[in-house]
Amino acid sequence: MSAELAVVLALLVAAIVMFAINKPRMDAVALIMLIALPLTGVISISEALAGFSDPNIVLIAALFVVGEGLVRTGVAQRLGDWLARKAGSSASRNGIACRVCLKFPTSSRQARLSRRTVRPSNLDALDP
Repeated sequence: MSAELAVVLALLVAAIVMFAINKPRMDAVALIMLIALPLTGVISISEALAGFSDPNIVLIAALFVVGEGLVRTGVAQRLGDWLARKAGSSASRNGIACRVCLKFPTSSRQARLSRRTVRPSNLDALDP
């Protein structure tokens, strides 16, 4: 095992432990790892920052922001309480209720996207 591999594995274990005990917060752990990897010489600074240009990373960051907003406003708590009342103590009913709550926003968004993509005006742009 090379020294670089040992450093990466040690940092990975440290990140997993910090994520598991939630000390410090998740965003701080990510920043610590973002700083630690270039400081140890495993990757360059440009390689460490290159991930921010990926749209998937931006999406994940946006999901963290929206999720925190839902928690702080109490929407997540109210939805959880409502689901607990409707599903009762049954684990299978809780799972079904969660899937139903997540399915409707997803299916309506997919339907809107599919309607948007099959408009005749959009198809005209595909002609050479």
